[in-house]
Amino acid sequence: DAPALPLTGEGEAFSDPAWAPTADLNLIAVARKDGDDTNLCLGQLTGDGLTPRCINEPKFQIGRSIHWAPDGKSIVAFGVRALGEFGIFRWKSKKAFSPDPDDWGKGKLETDVSKTNEGVLDAAWSPDGTRLALVSNQGGGPFQLYLAKKDDFLLTSAKPTSVRACKVAWRSDGEALVVVQADEDCQESVGSLVRLPVKDPKQQTEVGFNGDNPVFQPLTLGQ
Repeated sequence: DAPALPLTGEGEAFSDPAWAPTADLNLIAVARKDGDDTNLCLGQLTGDGLTPRCINEPKFQIGRSIHWAPDGKSIVAFGVRALGEFGIFRWKSKKAFSPDPDDWGKGKLETDVSKTNEGVLDAAWSPDGTRLALVSNQGGGPFQLYLAKKDDFLLTSAKPTSVRACKVAWRSDGEALVVVQADEDCQESVGSLVRLPVKDPKQQTEVGFNGDNPVFQPLTLGQ
């Protein structure tokens, strides 16, 4: 019953925090609103709170979803470059789980934006780093879940599942997913949370009526 403790300063606007998948340090990637822009920030959680350091990206705005690669050397986030032009941007670092923004360089667009209003809303690696789950409306129609190899951001050999989705999260054993299902265009701020096995996506179970940014607890805390 302890009260919640503020981690950031009053008046600052953050969204979509993502814990780094490591027990070596408490590191969070988060989106911060900077005037008319929104940038990726990294911050270590200490006894003094969270002091994010950001990567200035004036050519696009991020938000909505942020994910770490299991090896700690990549971060992906949804971003918008222009009206109707959106996709997944990726930052890379040679130093795993680095809290220093200078180690990450600039974000690179990884997904196809050649068709207006068609693109990828979310992309998340499996816990073992071998697979990629993506949410896309490639070819038109509502956004749905795709399953692909770990670097197939262009969906060249990805398998559509016909499962409506706006966001996606992996269960820690890599055997199941949870997706957020909102309206067909994924404009609603929340949606129902639906769990499904990777091997049989049609076997869906609703686990929540209204939610956003679902995250599973890790299998173990010592690794």
